[in-house]
Amino acid sequence: ADVGDAMARCVDAPTRADESRDALHALFNNAHKLINETVRPSQAMTDFEYQIERMIAEKRASAEALRGGSVEYGGKTLRVSATTAKVATECARRLRLDETQTYVLLRRALDESEMPRPSEATEEVVREVMRFYFRERLGTIKCAHALLSSKIEP
Repeated sequence: ADVGDAMARCVDAPTRADESRDALHALFNNAHKLINETVRPSQAMTDFEYQIERMIAEKRASAEALRGGSVEYGGKTLRVSATTAKVATECARRLRLDETQTYVLLRRALDESEMPRPSEATEEVVREVMRFYFRERLGTIKCAHALLSSKIEP
């Protein structure tokens, strides 16, 4: 219950997180210790390098698909205009996100805000995509928190 309470304070009220910092610090130190005791450093580095290479390849494929005029997402092929691809690519570059994910975020953010389809990635467009992205991530964190809290409490 202490960890769940600490996570709740950090997510819901960051200004009150100071009183929970020690509980979270101990949790992360224990996790770090467990990892160090069970994973050989050379194997961890090999695994890390493999994951980085895989992520780079996926990012390249994502950018190429967007430039190609269609992307696979959620089991569907989505057609992408050259203008929207340009806007999504620029938003992805500025926000440091995957191109395909940024394209989907762009479509959803524009639909939600009822903004017209842009011809360029203006500050307003990038800001709208960024707001939508962080609202989505906060929702994910709150869901994870609820799931973790339900597993911790007796």
